[in-house]
Amino acid sequence: MQTKTGIIKRIVDVVLTVLLLFLMAFQVTGEVLHEWLGIGMTAALVLHHILNRKWYKAVFKGKYSPYRIVMTAVNMLLLAAIAVTTLSGMSMSGHAVPFMYGLISVMTARTLHLAMSYWSFILMGVHIGLHMKAMTAKLPDMGKTAFKVILTGVSGVGLWLFLKSGIVNYITFRTHFAFLDFTTAKWLILLQNLAMLLFFVLIGYVLSGVIQKNIDKKNSVKPLVWLGCAMIIGIALNIGWKEKSNQGSADVSGWQTVQSTTAQTTAQQTEAVTASQDSSAILEEVNDNFIYIEVGSFAPNAWGLYDCHGNVNEWCWDYYGDYNTAQTADPAGAETGTRHVYRGGGWNDFAKNMRSAYRAAGQADMKSYNLGIGCLTDIVIIIRKTYHLYSKSRLIYLKNCGTIESSNQSRR
Repeated sequence: MQTKTGIIKRIVDVVLTVLLLFLMAFQVTGEVLHEWLGIGMTAALVLHHILNRKWYKAVFKGKYSPYRIVMTAVNMLLLAAIAVTTLSGMSMSGHAVPFMYGLISVMTARTLHLAMSYWSFILMGVHIGLHMKAMTAKLPDMGKTAFKVILTGVSGVGLWLFLKSGIVNYITFRTHFAFLDFTTAKWLILLQNLAMLLFFVLIGYVLSGVIQKNIDKKNSVKPLVWLGCAMIIGIALNIGWKEKSNQGSADVSGWQTVQSTTAQTTAQQTEAVTASQDSSAILEEVNDNFIYIEVGSFAPNAWGLYDCHGNVNEWCWDYYGDYNTAQTADPAGAETGTRHVYRGGGWNDFAKNMRSAYRAAGQADMKSYNLGIGCLTDIVIIIRKTYHLYSKSRLIYLKNCGTIESSNQSRR
């Protein structure tokens, strides 16, 4: 019979797992709830480590079996990954702990947060899997076999979803932004996250079976069969999905694909598209290869302005804060604040952010390669010192630039 402390531990473990599934589903929670769930996860983790403090006291005591070595390594890596995820997340916070915004450079924090959150997800799954043998020890033999079959099948689907989602690019620091599908039902996103988590639970479960001796006091590689089956299922599904996607690509335009998912570009892909191509050809190149294109390649908006969405986010003079509800036409924004607004989305930003109504914010000294200004009028300025030039709604920052000339065309 479990003690009261043991029951509390199990409850905290369940809460941590549920919070993890929701934290990995940004499409479900949105920005504000995501931040507060992160704070809740941090508090639950602190409680978890307090309840398991005896484990830390015993780290340097006793003999280390292969299982204990693996368990200790996974626990330490998980603790480090979660710590970096928490710190980087707080450094980008605009709601839960805004006073910590900018503690780490925002672009660095964004890259770390994306990679380390998925490493935390992976290591959490392996951590649970390493305990799974003990958790299922009381099941009858038929029950254990049924559990393994179900876990293997679901894990195979989880591996496919993991590969399909491009998470390998996130955990290898190859991109700053995630592809997030906002068209899938919220409950299905959570189930997909659970399936991916279970794949790593299976890895931990199989690993514990291989490195721990069986009844005959021998190590066995038989558990690897279950992992092999899951990998075959996942890879087969991924190959089938890719073939189906290639067949259907002619029926779905790249623009529709971008509108339904998150898009980003990588700095390594710099092949140019000539301005002589028509818009449909350019769109196909952009969505297939994520490459740079010439300014003005697309038609202007209703006001004759080019490339207002995407390209780079544009600084605004407004402080970030609540608008005056009585002022509905071109509101000026908050009179005071610590962060300025920027709008319009950047070249590697989410598709849902490619609109002027979306607001983001940053400290005045924030620097980023997807953040800049827009010049909306003819100017000829000779700069000898550092000046701040104000337009009606945008902040133009020029520093020791020498002579600057601008035409009516939009420049970024």
